[in-house]
Amino acid sequence: MKHSIDYLSMIQSIPAHRTALIEDGQFYTYGSLTGEACRIRSLAPESSGLSLAWIRAASVHDQLVQFLALSGTSRVPVIVPSDMKAVSESFITEEIPDRACMAVLTSGSTGRPKLWFRTLDSWASFFPTQNTIFGITAETRLFCQGSLAFTGNLNLYLSLLSLGASIITASPVNPSVWCREIELHHGNALYLIPSKLRLLAKYTSHPCPDIRTILAGSQSLGRRDMVLLKAAYPGSCCYLYYGASELSYVTWLTDQEMNDNPACIGKPFPGVDVTLRNGEIYVDTPYSAIGITGPYSVGDMGYTDHKGYLYFNGRKDNVYNIHGRKVSAVKIENALNSLTQIQEAAVILQNNALQAHVVLTVPNPSGQDAVSLRRIIKRELNDYLESWEIPRDIIFHENLPKNNSGKTVKGLLSAKE
Repeated sequence: MKHSIDYLSMIQSIPAHRTALIEDGQFYTYGSLTGEACRIRSLAPESSGLSLAWIRAASVHDQLVQFLALSGTSRVPVIVPSDMKAVSESFITEEIPDRACMAVLTSGSTGRPKLWFRTLDSWASFFPTQNTIFGITAETRLFCQGSLAFTGNLNLYLSLLSLGASIITASPVNPSVWCREIELHHGNALYLIPSKLRLLAKYTSHPCPDIRTILAGSQSLGRRDMVLLKAAYPGSCCYLYYGASELSYVTWLTDQEMNDNPACIGKPFPGVDVTLRNGEIYVDTPYSAIGITGPYSVGDMGYTDHKGYLYFNGRKDNVYNIHGRKVSAVKIENALNSLTQIQEAAVILQNNALQAHVVLTVPNPSGQDAVSLRRIIKRELNDYLESWEIPRDIIFHENLPKNNSGKTVKGLLSAKE
């Protein structure tokens, strides 16, 4: 089934000469993107029924052009990580819905993806609202790093392109390169997960007042992080959102609303309703994937304060029972991330005991230095955690295993140093 309106037709009204994408220094105008997408669409084979088109391109440009070419046609596009060796047919558990213009893979911390289908309106009808809230205009030049297989990236790209804005990206996972590209191409907005934002701010050699908007999602961000970000980007307003691939945006807050608890994830977006059942977050939204009826839960746990702000406690399987006490891995990770020695942390339950896997801000210590550092970290955690929440083991890594969205894949963590 072909659709009369799709993402390609949405951006064909943007003046062809405007810059749409700058990837690794290469400029692409709206005219070049839509022209190439139209060419690919004209060569795509006709089909009497709907089928999936798996997009494995390595570059963001190629991912985007192929997606625009196929969205709204009988070949329903889904962008997958370029290094995914094989696409499992087990992803497809039902017939492709007639209204589907695209599909997305979830990318949770378990590393086991699931396929969801979306209509055009499930995203596009919310673009005006999210662009207004986030301060996105046609003059925005947003830096964003990572593959469009990450649903958050794809959504932001499409929402910006619908306005005629510009996107800057760089393929290396190298904050020095990011800083150079942002300055060279006059970026005025950022969209990165919090762990990448912290890295970028640390590598920023001087304050950048041109950055007006900072967007972040998928991980916690608190007032302590704002000190670092505001020093690097003094004229910025930071927005943290909470959402899910199958639900889209759920809650948001600004840096002025953030408090000392980085688990705070704000209040619902317009038109979205959030309720709690036995501590589990349920969402009712008109912007969900096909087949979801609200209230719906992805298995996240949380609570609200007296002002109505929602706090994220992690997935149900990341809330552990330790000797009869409920312990949140997210709370412990936030405490670890607040320490100056730690760049990134993940907590798992191993042999019925809490185990912290951390990346340090300085090269990994060894021998007695490592023993001393573990002792120091545990002592400092006493300021944030109860005694039963402090991990028994702390394991140092050069980096943590990540999925395509930048989330840590806890199932791949090992007790080996």
